[in-house]
Amino acid sequence: MVKINPISNYAVSPDVLVLRNLLQRTLETTVAIFESYNVPLPLRQYWCLGQAAEDCAQVTVVYTGGYLGLPGGQQSEPQACNGPKSATILINITRDLPQGPNGNPATPTQIQEASDWGAIDAWVLLSELRNYDLSSLGTPGAGVTATVTVAPPSGFVQTTTLTLTQAVL
Repeated sequence: MVKINPISNYAVSPDVLVLRNLLQRTLETTVAIFESYNVPLPLRQYWCLGQAAEDCAQVTVVYTGGYLGLPGGQQSEPQACNGPKSATILINITRDLPQGPNGNPATPTQIQEASDWGAIDAWVLLSELRNYDLSSLGTPGAGVTATVTVAPPSGFVQTTTLTLTQAVL
């Protein structure tokens, strides 16, 4: 087993923790939003880079990339090197799906009851975008681009995803 040394073991400059802090704040914001609506979330919650395994019910915040410029800006136009930067983040809510007995399909009622949660997740994420458009100081950000999608069922789980591009301030 490989042991990863935590950054707290080193005198890493706070200047390089901007993205790490954004991801942690995004996860905390997501949990707080759902708590404000009394919508329970899966207990497994974390942030990571690249892609999260969708093998169980969980909440993940995933950094997929970044670029120079504001959200929604034209990437084909030159930007000043010291200009604003944007990060694209996936906020995934993966929930369990029902299984029928003896490998049979779930009933329509079971499928619809499970879909209730995905519909709630999609609406809450789309309705609360203003909570993600904040700087690290809590001031309004530069705006975001956002889409909410629902993936096909896979392995008795289904994921609702908010793809969020926001300025890294």
